[in-house]
Amino acid sequence: MLINRPNRYTDESTSSYLYRLSRANYRPIGVLLAFFRISRAEWLKNMFSDKQLSYIASHINKKSDLYQGTYHNFLNLMGHNNDSHLLSNRMKYCPDCYRENAYHRTIWGFKPITICLRHASRLRDTCPNCQKPVVMDQFMNGFCKQCKYVYHQTKSLSISSDSIEYELQSGLHAALMHEAKMFRNIGGLNLNQFLVLAYHSFHLLEELPSFLNESKKQIRIFHNRRGGMQQNELLAEAYNHVFWMYHDFPYRFHLVLSEFLKKPRRKLYVQKKTFEALFDLEGFDLIKNEYELFWVKELENGTVRKDLSIFKQNQDLLLSKRHLRKEEVKQLTGMSYPKLESLHESGQINIMSRQRGKTTQHFIEKSTIDHLSKEKQNYINKREAAQILGIQRNSISQLVKEGLLDEVQTAFSQQKLILKEEVVSLLRKSRGRLNPIMDGIKYQQVLIKYTVNGLTISKLLKFIHRKVLIPKLLIANGNLSNTWFREEELLRCVEILKQEKQMTNGMYMHDVMHYLKIGESKMKRLMESGQLAPDKVIVWKDGRKRYLFSKSKVAVFKKNMSK
Repeated sequence: MLINRPNRYTDESTSSYLYRLSRANYRPIGVLLAFFRISRAEWLKNMFSDKQLSYIASHINKKSDLYQGTYHNFLNLMGHNNDSHLLSNRMKYCPDCYRENAYHRTIWGFKPITICLRHASRLRDTCPNCQKPVVMDQFMNGFCKQCKYVYHQTKSLSISSDSIEYELQSGLHAALMHEAKMFRNIGGLNLNQFLVLAYHSFHLLEELPSFLNESKKQIRIFHNRRGGMQQNELLAEAYNHVFWMYHDFPYRFHLVLSEFLKKPRRKLYVQKKTFEALFDLEGFDLIKNEYELFWVKELENGTVRKDLSIFKQNQDLLLSKRHLRKEEVKQLTGMSYPKLESLHESGQINIMSRQRGKTTQHFIEKSTIDHLSKEKQNYINKREAAQILGIQRNSISQLVKEGLLDEVQTAFSQQKLILKEEVVSLLRKSRGRLNPIMDGIKYQQVLIKYTVNGLTISKLLKFIHRKVLIPKLLIANGNLSNTWFREEELLRCVEILKQEKQMTNGMYMHDVMHYLKIGESKMKRLMESGQLAPDKVIVWKDGRKRYLFSKSKVAVFKKNMSK
């Protein structure tokens, strides 16, 4: 049947070769396809099984390189069997190549290839006369079946060698022929990664005003519900925009996102979700980082809210914000709006106002709020202090009054607060050492039994600090509610209280030291030198002495010290 067996050109598609084989043997293409058990659909797709290729090779008696002319090579390079990037029922061609030698080049079947590099010419996929799609058998016959237009007459559409499209197509050819990397500025992408990036980026670019055309015409990529591509010219524009967007990354990427943000919200959310699916794949971390930075910036500008999906997926992004809305600060810190205004006036925070439409938005620098938030963690209220110490809440006021704790006014609360470290320090000084075998009276019982004798919590703690009382802990790291005391030590405290009543205006040496803020060594020197002599010396049965000083004398001494 096959008397004549022409050679296959190295860049020729297998479908084209089969057509020339049928013509060389004066047979219709349909007859040849039937002989080789190939359907028309398979022929138009230029996709054949190994069995079919072997069968063809056996009849042409030549070393078969037919596989190289199929589109299977493209699928292998892309690493999957998705043929969405391959032409099937239509084709495209270079008019100059066609005039030189009328056969179909394999590379023309790859959709992202939109120009012929050798002739710097745009590929054509429609009849210049009637705009009908070009199909394989009509192309090989040399004229349009609809209007009889002769394809040799097709004019070339020149593409400048220094254009974005030419640079992109050079990169694509290198990726196809030599498996070269593209976009090294964002880590280097293989062919499949580029196609994946392009597809997801199309959803950002769809219906945006063109960035490459002075007329700012709308970018149209998808033309039906299935997401199919339109003709080669529109496909070229789509890939050109992807190349343009990532060629000067991240500047142009942010430009596209800024335009994308202007889309109607309903459409924006759908297309945004499709684009973000890109980040479920490996190799796009640089793009993901810049994408997240863009939305953080827009959040700071008040363009979007923090309930956006990208912030729900990665809440750490909210920590990178440099400014917070005033209402966010109120929620985070519990500070009222008047309090925030007061802090702004005092220079502790900086409130900035931005006009968005008819609405005025107020923002506060996050670093100043972070400082206040960290500072806030150092302070606690009376209830929290009572929980740490293991005492009643109303007892805190007594400790403050007696100078055992200090209340201070802070920027983040209308009420006075207590430094947490001061409360913890007081607990450490007052709870004693571990002794789980109780041989005395528990803390709560002490206050109940001896309150009538004037032994309040503040006086109890002062006796502990003066080492008159030695508390014991029932459990490790417990608080005051877990302490117990020996009976004889408590009776000694009661005796001291009785004696103190006799000198109601007197102060013990420990109290004087605390009042004057001096150490024990200096206190003894003042006593020995006579500068601050005690008014009374109490000698206990065991020989220990307790010194009492007149309050008025101590007050005068402190006044003289400050001069």
